[in-house]
Amino acid sequence: MSNHPIAKAIVKYSQKLNLKIPEASDIVELPGIGISGKVADLDIRISRSSGATSSIVSIEIGGNTAGHISLAYKVRDTAHDSISILKEMGIKTAMITGDMDSEARKIGLLLGITDIHSGLMPEDKAQIVTKYQESGEFVVFVGDGINDSAAMETADTGIAMGSGLDIARESGDIILLNDDLTMVAYSIILGKNTISKIRQNIGWAIGYNSVLIPIAAGLLVPLFGLSIFSILPILAALAMGLSSTSVVLNSLRLRSKITRSVNRITLFNKETKIMKRDLPGGA
Repeated sequence: MSNHPIAKAIVKYSQKLNLKIPEASDIVELPGIGISGKVADLDIRISRSSGATSSIVSIEIGGNTAGHISLAYKVRDTAHDSISILKEMGIKTAMITGDMDSEARKIGLLLGITDIHSGLMPEDKAQIVTKYQESGEFVVFVGDGINDSAAMETADTGIAMGSGLDIARESGDIILLNDDLTMVAYSIILGKNTISKIRQNIGWAIGYNSVLIPIAAGLLVPLFGLSIFSILPILAALAMGLSSTSVVLNSLRLRSKITRSVNRITLFNKETKIMKRDLPGGA
């Protein structure tokens, strides 16, 4: 059985209807298209319907269309919160999907996404990512399926959902341990603050060495004479200790800085929910 979320949903609904699901053989997954195999020596092909205005899956038996399955997507509970947080951080969001345009725009309207690329094959998604990069954008791509793996590898940073397929997790630079999309924003916060601390620590190291190397080379000899060399080992040990201590103390501040950033965004998200609730017709 396919591990694709749509395939799992169809199987789950079939089981709910108490339908008998026969064993299949010679299963071949076609990225961006569908899946094929044999059931009772009959060639079966399940793929997205071409030319449909909504998300419809076609079922073919022996090359003949046997029926269709209409699909409707449920937005992840944390999707809207995640988009709101990213916008508050000044990060642009876009939807790059293989779904039909009408379905993609319906979901985009719910989430507040206006930059939508729909009806794409896996290689098309990677090309869209490349175009963003060529325009000077740093691209973070979030995905969970086989159709997202090429785009995740092309992106500057690929983030794979923990519940996604193995190939998606292998393609991602970051793997979320759960399906909470707000973790995408927190991952970006963690990354930015970590890089900032690394740069600060490098600055401290360069500063110490820029000052102390000339001293070790004898810069103070004209002022204090050759006797200064008798205490240089002590000064060197003190300098090394201060250097290590300053780097460690500066790194320990990383946790509090990340906590403040997360709390600020969490507060913003709560205030946004309250405002929406108080609007006419708000829930």
